[in-house]
Order: sequence, then C-alpha cells, then structure tokens
Amino acid sequence: MPPKASTTMSTSGKATQRRVLIGDRRRQTARNPSARATRQLMRPAPRPQRQSLGAGGLGRSSATVSATVGTIALASVGHTSRAGFWGAWSVWWTGDAMGVLVVAPFLLTLRGLRPRRAVNWPRWAEASVVLAGTGLVAFAVLHSRLRLEYLVFPLLGWAAWRFGQRGAGPAALLTSTIAIWAAVDGVAGKRSRCIG
Repeated sequence: MPPKASTTMSTSGKATQRRVLIGDRRRQTARNPSARATRQLMRPAPRPQRQSLGAGGLGRSSATVSATVGTIALASVGHTSRAGFWGAWSVWWTGDAMGVLVVAPFLLTLRGLRPRRAVNWPRWAEASVVLAGTGLVAFAVLHSRLRLEYLVFPLLGWAAWRFGQRGAGPAALLTSTIAIWAAVDGVAGKRSRCIG
C-alpha cells in the first residue's frame, strides 16, 4: 500500500507541475504577440494537409516510374529511338500526371457520396446548371476557331467555390474530356495552323 501512495503522489506532482508550465506559457504568449505567432507557425500541419502532400508526391513519383519503365520498354523493342526517348518520356509522364490530377479527385468525390434523407433541390439544380454550363462553354470554346479557352475558368471557379471538391472534380474532368476530344478531333491542330 505505501508504494502505491508514493506513486500517486509523484504522478499528481508531475501533473501539477505540467499545469503550472502551461499557465506560464499562456501568460508569456499573452504578453508577447510574436511568441504566439511563432507557436502557431511551428505547430505541425493538420492531418489532411499532410495526407494531400503525400498523395501529391506519390502521384508524381508513380507517373515518373510509369513513364520511365514504359519508355524503356518502347526503346527496348525498337518503337522509339534514342533521340526520341525524352520526347516519348515527357508525353507519357504528362498523360499519367494529368490522370492523377484530373481523374483521381473525381474518383475521390465518388467515395464520399452517401444518400441523404433530405435533398436540397435548389443546390442540386445549381450544381446541374454549373456542370451543364461548363460542358457547353468548354465544347463551344474548344471547338471554335477563336482562342477563348479561358472562358471556362469562371465556371470551374464557381463549381469549386460553391461545391468544393464534389463540384470541382466532375467539372475539371468534363472540361479535360472535352479538350482531349477537341484535340483528337483535330480542331485544335487546325486552329493553330490557321492562326499561327
């Protein structure tokens, strides 16, 4: 019984000492605003920020590995020359990086969708209008002979501000899909030859 009492005393003594130290720090911070700012700057990043930074680094490294392995495989079977190695690598890396930047946010928004009991119809209508407007403007702009690609940005910003990742992901994927369609269709190539 006596050892238990002494252990309790030492634990409560440490707790009291800790409370006193925290109180001293708070008083010093209240008197010195720069100490408060320094303490806030030195605080570790919140968990979601660290996760997104890690995912971004993982996406870049996976695109680099994929492009390197794929281009080496092409070079080993003779589909690309040594002179064309870096060109093929950069095209491969860009494709993979765009997949990470455009498709991954859309897929992550699908993971978080859950049916709700009360549906906010005005919000759904606004989301539909933003998505349809983004698609129509992107199609009209990217399939015309005028160079007005930046007209899509206000709608992308609207989707991001009003709906967060759930609005920005599908809008960016839709815009990218229409841009790729225009490039494959040859509209972008004809336009650049006519103007340039």
